[in-house]
Amino acid sequence: MIKYVLFVVVLGAFATCRPKATQPITPLDGSDSLTTASKQDSSPSANPAGFRLVESRYRTNAGVSVTAYSYNAFGRLLAIKSGPDQTGSQTLFKWINDRVLRTEQYYTNPPWSSSIQTGLPLRLMSYTDTEYGSDGLILFTKNYLVQDGKPDYRSYNTHQYDSGGSIVRSNVYGLDDGLWSYNTYAYDARGNVTTERYYSTQEGAIKLISTTTYEYDNKPNPFATTGRNYIIMDRNLNNITRKRYVREFDVPGVPRTTEERWTYTYRADGYPGNVTYQDGSREEFVYNR
Repeated sequence: MIKYVLFVVVLGAFATCRPKATQPITPLDGSDSLTTASKQDSSPSANPAGFRLVESRYRTNAGVSVTAYSYNAFGRLLAIKSGPDQTGSQTLFKWINDRVLRTEQYYTNPPWSSSIQTGLPLRLMSYTDTEYGSDGLILFTKNYLVQDGKPDYRSYNTHQYDSGGSIVRSNVYGLDDGLWSYNTYAYDARGNVTTERYYSTQEGAIKLISTTTYEYDNKPNPFATTGRNYIIMDRNLNNITRKRYVREFDVPGVPRTTEERWTYTYRADGYPGNVTYQDGSREEFVYNR
């Protein structure tokens, strides 16, 4: 199953918005009635508008895990449910107003826990509030953990863009406005991320941690039809065929460099019907037409 990491140019050339912990979410004037209506519709539709990925089936020797994508009639993404019976995790997408998208993450067990208990119900464990500007670009994302049913505001993200609206840097700040980490992105002529660099605080200074490079086919990316908007997985036009990761320092027992290659078979319209990963696992894609 494809995994993604978070989101370069001259730092001073871009403006960022840094939200304080008490900063309210600004309402929108709501000038686009069609967009407003599509965001307010929370009813799943069996026939969403547009061409959409509706299911992926990840197969290993251990079994099959299904991820289902549901949309409203306008084609806006409402939910992603994953697991052998689609109850292992759940992501819900809710527009608080025309500019703020809340993404809620539900799990049976905390994703950071090393011990797994069976038979637990899904519960909300974290969420993000992403605010968009009137130009459709992300202004910032506020990140929350949910503990004992109460939200705990932990950090926020800002983004920097090139002249074409592609994200070239994504920053993670603490509540004291201190920069924790950031990722930079370089693109090919088709808008695919070719190089991703991850920087983080080490020994009191921001240092380069890793560099990941990507190669692609020339076929359409199924995840781009979902509208989810993850940088590596969803915003690329085409499909990753090779991924090479290089870490800047040694970790005992772990190679500094890893490489993966993925092989696709395609439908008549060019979209992948399935992909086989480096480890032999396989993911199948189901669309609404």
